[in-house]
Amino acid sequence: MQWLTKNKLIVLAAASFCLVIFAPQNTLAAQTIQSSICEQFIAPTIGLPADGAEIKQSSVVVSGTGEPGMTVTILGDGQAIGATTIVPDGSYALEVPLLSGYTQLVAREVNDCDTIQDSNMVTVYHPAPPAPVPPGNGNPSDPNAPGSPTPSPLPSLDYPIVENYYREKRSAADGHVKPIIVRPTDEAVVSADVIWVSGKAEPGSIVTIFVNGQRMAYVVASLEGTYRAFVGLQLGDNIIQVRSELGGQSANSDSITVTYVKKEIVLGFLEKHILIDAITLFALAIISLSIVWAINARHGKLK
Repeated sequence: MQWLTKNKLIVLAAASFCLVIFAPQNTLAAQTIQSSICEQFIAPTIGLPADGAEIKQSSVVVSGTGEPGMTVTILGDGQAIGATTIVPDGSYALEVPLLSGYTQLVAREVNDCDTIQDSNMVTVYHPAPPAPVPPGNGNPSDPNAPGSPTPSPLPSLDYPIVENYYREKRSAADGHVKPIIVRPTDEAVVSADVIWVSGKAEPGSIVTIFVNGQRMAYVVASLEGTYRAFVGLQLGDNIIQVRSELGGQSANSDSITVTYVKKEIVLGFLEKHILIDAITLFALAIISLSIVWAINARHGKLK
C-alpha cells in the first residue's frame, strides 16, 4: 500500500497508456462485428410473374420472398415503382404499374449499413393499347386541326419512390378522387397475420397503406384506378387507412378496423360454443321427454 501511495502518478500514467493503446483496437473490433452482423440478411426473390410473361393489364402483382421485417422495393427498368414490408413468414406481394412494351422487374432490399441485395431479374411484356381514332375528319398529324384529340397532361409525381416513372396518359379529372378500401371489409375478423388490402384510387396516384398509423406499403394506382398490396397485421385490432397523392393533391380513405385472432383461439371459441349447443340440445331433449312422460302418465290415470 505504501508503494501505491508513493507512486500514484506512475500507476495513473501506466493505466492511461493502456487505454490509449488498446481502446481503439477494441472499438474497431466492435465496429467490425457490428458491420458483419448488419450485412447478413436474406436476398429477395421474385416468384411471380414468370420471366417472359405477357401481361394484358396495365399493372401486375409482384410476389416473392425476402428478409422478414425489411422493406422490399420493386424496380421497373431501374426506377422504384412500389415498396412494401416483408411479412413475418418471409413473403411479400404488391401490385405495380406497367408501361407499354418490355419492363425489367427487380426486387431490392437495403439494410442499415447501405448493403444492397437484388433479386433475379424478371422481364414482362405489356402490349400497347390500340391508337384512338380521332373524331370527325380532322388531320391527326395536325394537333390544331378540328377533330384532333387534345393530349391530356401527364401526372406530376413528386414522391421519391416513383419520381419520373409513370408515363401513361390518363383522362383529366376534376379534383382528386377519394380512395376507398374494397377488401377487407370494416370489422372483419381474420385468422391470418397477413392480408390483401385492395381498392380504388385516382389513376396514377401514389397510394400509401397505413396499419395502426404505420406505413406498411406504397404503390402506384393503375390506369384503371386499382391498387393492391400484401400487409402484415398485429394481434388484435388493426386500423387500416389509405392515402392517395398526385400532383400536389391528396385524399384519405375512411379507416376500417380488422381484427386478427389466432387460429387456435378461433377454433377454441367454436369448440366451446359447439359444446354449449350440444349441452343445451341434450337438456331440451330431457325436458321434452319428461313432459311427454308426464302427459302419458296423466292420461293413463284418467283412463
